[in-house]
Order: sequence, then C-alpha cells, then structure tokens
Amino acid sequence: MGYLLVDPAGRVIDCNGAAMDLLHSQQADLLGASLADKLCPGSRTALRAHIERVFSTPIKHQCELQGFSLQDRNRRVRLDSIADAQNQYCHIVIQDIGERCGMEAGVDPLLARMKKKEEQLRAFATHLLGMKEDERKRVAKEVHDELGQNLLALRLEVSMLAARDGMQDNSAFALNIIDTSMRSVRGIINSLRPYTLDLGLPAALEWQVRQFEQRMGISCHLQADLDDPGYRIDEQITLSVFRILQEALANVYQHAHANAVQVRLRLRAKELYLSVSDNGVGLKAAGWRPRTAFGVLGMRERVRQLGGRMRLCSGKQGEGTTLAVTIPLS
Repeated sequence: MGYLLVDPAGRVIDCNGAAMDLLHSQQADLLGASLADKLCPGSRTALRAHIERVFSTPIKHQCELQGFSLQDRNRRVRLDSIADAQNQYCHIVIQDIGERCGMEAGVDPLLARMKKKEEQLRAFATHLLGMKEDERKRVAKEVHDELGQNLLALRLEVSMLAARDGMQDNSAFALNIIDTSMRSVRGIINSLRPYTLDLGLPAALEWQVRQFEQRMGISCHLQADLDDPGYRIDEQITLSVFRILQEALANVYQHAHANAVQVRLRLRAKELYLSVSDNGVGLKAAGWRPRTAFGVLGMRERVRQLGGRMRLCSGKQGEGTTLAVTIPLS
C-alpha cells in the first residue's frame, strides 16, 4: 500500500516507494508538488474534496477514485486518510482495489450459481422425500391387500381342515406358522405407514412412543398440550412430525445411552411445538458429528420444507440432549 503525507493545500510532504510506483513518479518529483496535479483529470476534484473533508473533521475518511495517475487511468484505488492532532498535515494510505473489485465481480455470479444449485438440490430432496412416503404408502397397501388377505384366507382353510378328524396336530402347527406370518405382516405394514396416522398427530405420536418403549425397554412419556384438541393438523405436517419423532427416538436408542425420554407436543396460536429430551450422555460424549449425522440432516430438511425451525442442544456430559422443533400452521 502506498503512503503519503500531505499538507492542507494538497502538497506532498513525504511518500513511500509504493506511492511512487502508483503515481509513476520519483520522490524528487513528488515532494512539494500538488498531489492533484499527479492524478488523471477525472480524479482531481474528488481528491480535493476528500482532503478538505479530512482537515475539517478529525476522523478517518475514505474515498474511492476510478482512475488514479496520469499514466494509469483505469486503476481503481481507495484512500484512507486522517489529519494529525494539530491539523497541519494528513496521512493518506492508498490501496489498489481494482483486483479486489474484479474478484468481487467474479464472485457474485458464482454465488448466484451456487444458490441456484442449492435450491435445485433442496427441491430434489423434497421430491425424493415425497416419493419415499408415496412408495411406503403403496407398498403397505399392497402388502395389506394381497399378502394379508391371502394369509387370512389360508388360515380359514386350515381352520376348516382342523375340524376334521385326525388333522388337529398338523393343522395346529400350520395355524401357528400362519398366525406368526400375519403378525409379521402387520408389523411390516406399521413400519411402512402406521394406521394411526389416519387418526391424527397425537394418536400417531402416542403409538410411536408406546412402540419405542415396548421394543427398546426405555421409559418414554408423551405430554400433549393442545389449546384446541379438535384442531385437525394436515396430513403433510402429521407425517413429517411423526417421521421426525421416529428418527429422534432412533438416535436416542443408538447413541444417547439413556433410560428415559420425555416427548412434548404443544399447539398454541397456530404454531406446533415438538421436543424430545433424554437423560443420556449428551452429544459430545456420543461422538456426534454434524457433517456425518445424516439422520439429523434429514430432520432439518423436513422442518425446512414446512417453514419451521429446529434446534439440537446438549448440556454437560450426563445432562442429556434436547431436540426442539417449531412449525407454523398458517
């Protein structure tokens, strides 16, 4: 950066080598000369006004000049200037900002392209999530309508055979296999798309909490506080919140080493609030890393699609972790 010492009349008192290079002048030619005379004509008026402001107000002033020296009319520079305490001369620091401006001009289109690509990726992620849920629903229906009905018909046939003499032992074994298969089919259907989703969000979350407690052996309690119990939350929000809770409870089981989970659902002033708190080891002790936590990224994406907010926080080791989600219902 160039440096100049200039008096109130704009005459150069001192300068460094960088300033001489910027002005294409030798020290002997600059000292005592008017700085404005060394600039290209288009920058002289702006320089004089800048120096006048510097000596009139005891603060640092900035000025950008397009075209600086007589030999370099396309160079763009910035002047940072301040007067001394006695107001006898001012310090001027000259910085060539042409390269910076060129870089900024190149960065703006790049940022625009990156933003467009990010929007396309988010739209694609939304499309994939929708396709995934549609496929779950389709497979669950086909399993119920085809496999479930066929197993039911087979059970009726075997039951009729069991009524015949001498077939009780063989038929009892077959009936046991069929009953086990039917339970497996119901489990598959519920894992794909639980029927409780059609009963509303509180019922669906209650079912998920009970399933988690029974299968994982971890105490789990749901507290629902709805200002209007009859308010019907639309299907998209119900499904997204259900999947968020599902993923959150899976993370508790896999990483938290907790023995108790508290789930809260609150509906106030057209805003839905869900929190999942455990008494586990916390995020740091569990080895949680944001870049590889794809389950958490999936939850954030679902929340973003609904225009909501999500916060994941943890206290000291042993104080557990809390997931908090807020979704507008307007």
